[in-house]
Amino acid sequence: MLFREREDEQMDCIYCDKKDFEELLKEMGQVLRNERLKKNMGVAEFSLISGIPASTISRYEKGERHIGIETLIKASKALKLDAGYVIQTAESNIALKRIRSSEKRNDIKQLVKQNELFRNQKRA
Repeated sequence: MLFREREDEQMDCIYCDKKDFEELLKEMGQVLRNERLKKNMGVAEFSLISGIPASTISRYEKGERHIGIETLIKASKALKLDAGYVIQTAESNIALKRIRSSEKRNDIKQLVKQNELFRNQKRA
């Protein structure tokens, strides 16, 4: 996926639609949160190390605000991670969620089909 930085420090994804991009940005906040928690680091400590206000970190992690590239780099460095790792992990998480969602839909379709067969057998 290719990105370009805008003047307002937000990122534009050149090859994806807005919904996919927003999902990626939200998931990056989740990745940062998970990595912060793995290091037993609170939001206040993370804020001090990264220089990002605690309220802003909280909003990124909740998906209420989209993270810009410069902030992503600061946050990644504070967690001793590569920003590319955060992006790739977010993309992988999204792919896994989509696979699981698809599997659930298929499972539901199978259950409905089995239920219909069962009803038809009872009627016969």
